[in-house]
Amino acid sequence: PDGDTIIVYAGNVGEVAAVESVIDAARISQQHDDKLFFIVAGGGARQNACVQRAEGLRNIRFICPCGDEDLLECLSIADAAVLPTKKGGALSSVPSKLLSYMFSGKPVIAAVDAESDTAQIISESQSGQIVSPEDSASIHQSCKYFQEHVFERTQFGVNSKEYAIQHFGRPANTSKVINLMRSCMDDDTQSAECP
Repeated sequence: PDGDTIIVYAGNVGEVAAVESVIDAARISQQHDDKLFFIVAGGGARQNACVQRAEGLRNIRFICPCGDEDLLECLSIADAAVLPTKKGGALSSVPSKLLSYMFSGKPVIAAVDAESDTAQIISESQSGQIVSPEDSASIHQSCKYFQEHVFERTQFGVNSKEYAIQHFGRPANTSKVINLMRSCMDDDTQSAECP
């Protein structure tokens, strides 16, 4: 909708994703009539339950099935991207959607555990805000912050893309892989120690 700040979740609507907290943030937003519009792009095991949870909300749209082109289009119109997880859900790995968000140059609202690698990446890159997992009120507050602070939102997006290119782009990682392979090949007696 015209004039609305668009918040996108793009990824699997599964058990770990806690998309329900995004739906609840949309509910808070609708109660305040604050011109936030949420898009959930993707399907998964919790899709039907999430659609049911969102019944009656006018400020959220589900796009499923969602192919790569749909995801790219959703991210291209997003003002910010939201990465919700369940408590403990981001402790074992970094969700791949974080990289998609960062390479798209979007600021990230991450509802993740503060001690997670995901939180560390967002903090180090200055690419968004970190809130507690499954905390829909805090997600809503971060969405409002990005709505009201366009300069900061834009800067977080720039930081996001620059960090992604520098740390996760092909040139940076190709050299890391080559250096790792060289170190393994340099001394056959140490090859058992190489990952």
